[in-house]
Formats: sequence, structure tokens, C-alpha cells
Amino acid sequence: MLVRRAEQAQGVVATALAAPDFKSVAPELLRAAEALGRKIIAVPPGALLAAQPHCLTRSPAALAAVGVAAVSEACALAAVGAGGVLLAPKLTSAAATCALARGVIS
Repeated sequence: MLVRRAEQAQGVVATALAAPDFKSVAPELLRAAEALGRKIIAVPPGALLAAQPHCLTRSPAALAAVGVAAVSEACALAAVGAGGVLLAPKLTSAAATCALARGVIS
């Protein structure tokens, strides 16, 4: 599972999973949250946009598909709120992306 890979790489344990509003009820995400015992934080479009300047990576495909160039990193930053920092660039798999941020979950 990509979340576990990210946690191991950074030596941390995520306390929640964050996803854009439009993906927050996706079956794959719900299954991952249940398997990990984590809550899901739904990130609204405005928060995704606000986090863009603080993201480490940009994806032309994401920009074309959803209107922002960084989705997982922006979700991680939005979930932890002001002052949050990304621990590393996102990890990717064939089915998902994952980014971890440190801060206080808002």
C-alpha cells in the first residue's frame, strides 16, 4: 500500500488520509482508510488552489484533469493547515499518489 511506503520512507505514521472533495468517497480510498484505521479529510477546491505554491511537484496531467497541478501534496498541506510542510515529494503508483505533510490537522 502506497501510504505504508510513504510512512516507512519518512519514518512517520500518518494520522489521516486527505483527498479532494470529489474523491473523498471513492471506494478505493474508503477501503484504504478502513484498512489503515484512518479518517478521511475531504479537501475543498479552494484549499487545493491555496496550497499550490507550497507543493514540490507539478503534473500537467493533473492540471488538465482537475485544474490543479499538484493534488496529493496539496491535500496533505491543506489537511494540516497553516504552517504545514511536506516531508518529501509525492510517491506514485499505477493507481494513486501519496504525500505526507507535518503540522496540526485542522
